[in-house]
Amino acid sequence: MGMRTFLATLALGTLAATTAQAVDYKFGFTGSGGFELAGVLSFDDALQGTGIIDETQIDDLSIEVFQNGVSIGARSLSGDGLGSTAPFFNVNFDTVAEQFAVGGPSFSETGQNFFSNAGNDCDTVGFSSGSVGQGVCVNGVFEGFVDLASATLTAELVSVTPTPPLVVRPAPVATPVPLPASGLLLLAGIGGLVAMRRKRSA
Repeated sequence: MGMRTFLATLALGTLAATTAQAVDYKFGFTGSGGFELAGVLSFDDALQGTGIIDETQIDDLSIEVFQNGVSIGARSLSGDGLGSTAPFFNVNFDTVAEQFAVGGPSFSETGQNFFSNAGNDCDTVGFSSGSVGQGVCVNGVFEGFVDLASATLTAELVSVTPTPPLVVRPAPVATPVPLPASGLLLLAGIGGLVAMRRKRSA
């Protein structure tokens, strides 16, 4: 491969990398006892419409748990990591149906474990959806249980955020500014004074 071909390939690869986009879905859950969950799931838009994606394919997931409208804790993959629940973290999102997969055990391909192990183990807050129902985890306690028939975990596309593309612009060209007529008269006057002074001194 010649140097020109290599540089052209490198430039195209860089341009392709700068046009990647992130897809954001907001999601929510309403449980019993006044418990609610709100969250955001983010992943590369190239995965949109490809079927079910899992936790290894997402860019970020964040949740906040409320009771009676008051926040009782929040957690995000990018900000907090997985903590002690790392072995159990399970996300399955259908990019065609635009919904989380539900119905199976929380550790399966049709279950969910967000910062939780089946709802009973979490560092601060978490969420689980299993074969029997869904609920939030608050400091290691399973709360807000609803049975699967009444499941309320929903998702909605909120944005496709483009990575700013590389923009190449030519260097600005200085535009000549026309000299006003009064400037020309001033220059003529100065020139006349210089000429008169030279005649006197001669």
